Amino acid sequence: MNPPGRATIIAAAVFTFGLLLAPDQSPSLWHLLLPVGALALAGIFLRLRNRVPQTLPFIALMVAFFSAGWLLGTPQPAPSIPEGRVWVQGTVRIPIERYDDRQRYRLSLHRWWAGDAGGELDLGAVLYLPDSLGVSMQPGEEVRLITRLERFRGPRNPGDIDWRGYWANRDVEVMLRSVRFVEPLGVQRFFGGWTRQVAGGWRTGMDTLIREYLTEPAQPLAQALLIGDRSHWDETLHDRIAMSGLMHLFAISGLHVGLMVLIAVSALSGLGFGPRITSLLALPLLWLLVPLTGANPPVVRAAIIISVAVVGRALQRNADPFHILALAYLLLLFPRPGGIHDPGFQLSFAGAAGSLYAGTYFRHLLSPTRKYARSFRRWLHRWSRRLLLAFVVSLYAWLFTAPVLVVHFGRIALLGPVATLPALVTVTLALTAGWVMVAVGWWPWLASVFGASMDVLLRATSGLADLANLHLPSLEYLPVSAAVLAGLVLLVVLISTRRMATQPFSGWLLTGLFAAVIVVYGSLWLPDSRVKLAVLDVGQGDAVLIRSGTHAVLIDSGPEYSTAVADQLRRLGIRELDLLLLSHGDADHCAAVPELLHQVKVNAALVSPVTSRDRAGQNAIHALRESGTDVRLAHAGLTVSGPWGELLCIYPPSPEIDPELPDNAQSLVWLWHAEEADAVFAGDAPVEVEHQLLRTLSLNEVELLMAGHHGSRSSTSREWLATLNPQVVAISCGRNNPHNHPSAELLERLHEQGAHVLRTDQSGAILFEVRDGELETINHSQWW
Repeated sequence: MNPPGRATIIAAAVFTFGLLLAPDQSPSLWHLLLPVGALALAGIFLRLRNRVPQTLPFIALMVAFFSAGWLLGTPQPAPSIPEGRVWVQGTVRIPIERYDDRQRYRLSLHRWWAGDAGGELDLGAVLYLPDSLGVSMQPGEEVRLITRLERFRGPRNPGDIDWRGYWANRDVEVMLRSVRFVEPLGVQRFFGGWTRQVAGGWRTGMDTLIREYLTEPAQPLAQALLIGDRSHWDETLHDRIAMSGLMHLFAISGLHVGLMVLIAVSALSGLGFGPRITSLLALPLLWLLVPLTGANPPVVRAAIIISVAVVGRALQRNADPFHILALAYLLLLFPRPGGIHDPGFQLSFAGAAGSLYAGTYFRHLLSPTRKYARSFRRWLHRWSRRLLLAFVVSLYAWLFTAPVLVVHFGRIALLGPVATLPALVTVTLALTAGWVMVAVGWWPWLASVFGASMDVLLRATSGLADLANLHLPSLEYLPVSAAVLAGLVLLVVLISTRRMATQPFSGWLLTGLFAAVIVVYGSLWLPDSRVKLAVLDVGQGDAVLIRSGTHAVLIDSGPEYSTAVADQLRRLGIRELDLLLLSHGDADHCAAVPELLHQVKVNAALVSPVTSRDRAGQNAIHALRESGTDVRLAHAGLTVSGPWGELLCIYPPSPEIDPELPDNAQSLVWLWHAEEADAVFAGDAPVEVEHQLLRTLSLNEVELLMAGHHGSRSSTSREWLATLNPQVVAISCGRNNPHNHPSAELLERLHEQGAHVLRTDQSGAILFEVRDGELETINHSQWW
């Protein structure tokens, strides 16, 4: 590698350290003097070696990069936003994205006003507009609307998506809520606006062709492949592709951009243009593709790399690929340093680095090792070596991205490198057929031919995803050693790669041995058997997950409008529940059961006698029986046990409905015991039920108590608290709920008792783990 290449890579590394080590507050002079002093000592050492003229500029550059990373990585105070309903004016920035019956726009907000008050705004926002409003806007268009501004929330449940971080990496800070009036103000003329308008029309036209010439199963894959739109993917399709390790093939990236540039260069060469003119003419097409495909970081990275390579070819100079990759890394991070925490950004550069690393050390595979007299044997030998190189590149890309995947998503597609090779062929051919279909769209008969070809190829790719759908369990229950092991495998592979160049047999043997270790480890690994409990954040409702390894119990499902439980179980890799407990038939406890059954199999369900008295309870029981779940009534004395502990029902005393009692007074009350840890879950049981239990049972102290009825003043009495003496009281309630839960009276009682109070409306999910026989609260930062 040449010195400029090394300097760029070192600069990228120093800048990254500056970002990662940035403090939570503004850096002081002493913070900045630390790296300066370290580099000065390095300069003194180098001076003894008579290299001062070369090292002083280098040290100054490294100090500048480290300081820039430190300063840019320091969190800035969030700008204040007006509260309540306000007028807002802004500009449409990004091409429209469709979501079934609505459209999504990204805006730049400029001003706000409410009555006589008003002010300047400098915020990115996302706006969802239903088609029923009849409003359509174009990129670059000014818009004024009445709305409420709301900041994106971070993850609220284990395995949840960090929407705040997701949108922050796209320069969007707020969401526009409760939109009542939209007034387009005309197109604002600014540089680049025409490209966004062209992009919007182009993407809409391509979407129309996809819907016309492809069958329904292949349409979502084609939309992702051609226009980078995965909004029409359902959860099942997303999981199938992600778990097979083929997701990178359906994200607009360097593969797609490079293929289009290759097609353009081939066409220009066929017209008789020389290499230099061909390369320079391909650049405008390349940068036109960037806004057309959404200008995502992988696309910009690929555009920078290809541009430098094309210019170098035109000037008859070869650029180091790692140097170009580091340059693209710096150019993308400087304007948006927060992107370093984005998993997509990390995976993009890790995969590119792995591909370049393999391509550099195994380029000799392209050179034939034998000379064959017969053309067929020569052709077969050449292409077999090319396929071997493609597999090696895929393997290294997988190895480089494995630690990132384990840390962020807790799963690795073990057959990813094997599936990627044939899938790469089918996706490349499908992409080519798709672009030709678009190019000949005015000839319906010809477009239908290429559309049918693309349809067949995408269906074949979907079949490959099914064959490769083998993955590791969720990271939540995955030992940290798995991530460490993945990193060690990567390190050993990097070391052994150099050995392959000189001693191919021993190098390949060493790499294969360590690659097999992680595969066998993942295949034979048994899930963590420690018992974990999570009071999930489902808004105004209840849902408690108890899990040990692959066994899980769910107490209540949350309200109908919340998909939190179904989403979290899916993201945690839970496809089956040993047991579902429904405390009673109120909608905020059981209305989400039908949605839950779409994604999770429930083996058995225990319900309160009064569950069927409410419409939500009737729907839940009907859905359970339709799915084949064994549904039974629970009553005092019933005990169920499993790896997750023991659950003892202590109320109601009889499976018969008492018509004189309200539903809440017949809510199930459960006592949970695991090792030496105890907890009580009382549903919506009121004070009268608590007093009855205190008179009839001898209850001991518990570590965890779920506050009854979401923190209502009619539950969790002083006597109940005094007898159970819980260390932690968990309250499951929604933000700004209409019932004002938890009540001030209950909070006062909890304060008098001295219990530690945790609320889902403030903290998101409340998480516990049984460690050494005791129930311990887990720091949220360890979970998300």
